[in-house]
Amino acid sequence: MAERVNRIVWSKNALRDIKEIFEYWNRTNGNKDYSRKLNKEFSSLVDLLMLFPRIGRTVENYDIRFLCKYEYIIFYKTKGSIKKPDIEIIQVWDSRRDPLELKL
Repeated sequence: MAERVNRIVWSKNALRDIKEIFEYWNRTNGNKDYSRKLNKEFSSLVDLLMLFPRIGRTVENYDIRFLCKYEYIIFYKTKGSIKKPDIEIIQVWDSRRDPLELKL
C-alpha cells in the first residue's frame, strides 16, 4: 500500500527557481505554452511524491532526495512522521547550469 504525504511545502528558493524557469521559457519562446507543459510535468511529479515520498534517489551525505524530469532536478526532503511525512521541496535545478553553483 502506498504511503500518503501529509503536505507538500515549497521553499522560497524552489518557488524562485520555478518562477525563473517559467520566465526564461516565456521570453525564449514568446509564449507560455512550454511553461504550461513544464508546470504539468512538475505537478505530476509532486503528485507522485504525495503517494511515494521515498521514490527519489538520495544525495550522498545529506538527508535529501531528488527526482529528475527532462533537464530539471527537484531536490526535496521528508520531515515528520514516517507513516505520514511532510515533504519540503528545497530546490528545482536546471542541470545545464554550472554544478558548482548548486547549494543545498
